[in-house]
Amino acid sequence: MKQSDEYKLLINCCRTCPSIQVDDEISSSVLKKSLNWDFILSESFHHEIASFLYKRLKELDLLVRIPQEVARNLKHSYFYTFFRNRLLQQEYLEIYSVFRDEKIKCLPLKGISFIGDLYKDIALRPMIDIDVIIKEADLNKADDLLVNRLYYRKTTDCVNPKDVSHIVFSQNKKRVCLELHVDADYSFETPRRIVIPGIWDRSSGPRRSGAASEAMSPEDMFFSIAMHARRIGKLFTIKYLCDIDRLIRKNKNRLDWSFITESARRFNIINPCFVLLRSVRDIFSTPIPQESLEKFYIGTMKGYFSKYLVRKIVFIKKGERRGYNRYDYLYAHFLMYDSLIAPSKQILFIDKERFAKFYNIDRRNGKKIEMLYMVRIPYMLFKLAISFFYKIVGFFYRAL
Repeated sequence: MKQSDEYKLLINCCRTCPSIQVDDEISSSVLKKSLNWDFILSESFHHEIASFLYKRLKELDLLVRIPQEVARNLKHSYFYTFFRNRLLQQEYLEIYSVFRDEKIKCLPLKGISFIGDLYKDIALRPMIDIDVIIKEADLNKADDLLVNRLYYRKTTDCVNPKDVSHIVFSQNKKRVCLELHVDADYSFETPRRIVIPGIWDRSSGPRRSGAASEAMSPEDMFFSIAMHARRIGKLFTIKYLCDIDRLIRKNKNRLDWSFITESARRFNIINPCFVLLRSVRDIFSTPIPQESLEKFYIGTMKGYFSKYLVRKIVFIKKGERRGYNRYDYLYAHFLMYDSLIAPSKQILFIDKERFAKFYNIDRRNGKKIEMLYMVRIPYMLFKLAISFFYKIVGFFYRAL
């Protein structure tokens, strides 16, 4: 996969197993005067890998060779992530201890499960909140316990209002947000089903020394990354590719690829699994068996389209603004799901915050957001038609 010098530097800094050759490539990249450091900084924040960049450049004594304003921003991001993650990790361990005393079984989900396991340096992997999964029968009891810890129920973040897969809690004192899940992801079926059955049966004891809590199996960790990245529209974010690369390398001798391929087909998550696995193999040379990848075959057209989106969304051109690619994320929704029903519902039931962000509406202008959200379907169709019109005009203009 062809990459610019800026992206080569970012990818090399994210590699799990650096080598002398990779270090030499990083050093030679930094010394190039043609590098666009504003673009590198912007993309490192977009893909949530600024801490990787800072740490690797620091280890190679290259921070003095880059613009100092960029170095200061990277350093600030690294230490902010460190202190934020330490707070979230401590809060999670306290919540886990309270749940354990009350006989509520819980598992860490997504980012909080990777800290200290896939990422020994807790500053590398940014997190926004704490995600835990519990059994649905324990939901009310857990709710009461969290309220006693000064949490309050914030909102439900469900695409389908009748489907409450998880509840969002917030605590103002520590500025901590906690998502209490009863499913690994939302279901678009009625009645709601467990999206990944058997999570509790496959869970294990602590997978790292000194860890207090149990952990999901590596296969279920992969599924949770794939479904989360799909739901929030970040299937093409390098942070999640780093998660998968580290997960596979750490568990390469114990991963059950037959179970992964069979389960992905059974859970209707073939598309996101294929896109993520092929992307992580192409970008990081992750050791994924070719025969296993072939079992995720999604068709020639979808395969070609996924390659196009990786080139278009992961690796944008220098000087191109991220805002110009928002419709690619819309098209990508139809690649992320195995059927047309789920992404259609994602779009129809889009929440107000993502609606405002997608169309660059000032989120402080609540009345405008409310008004446009009420007529969002015709508004979406109108904006889509305008976009196609300008693309057609641009095509003919360039042809003349």
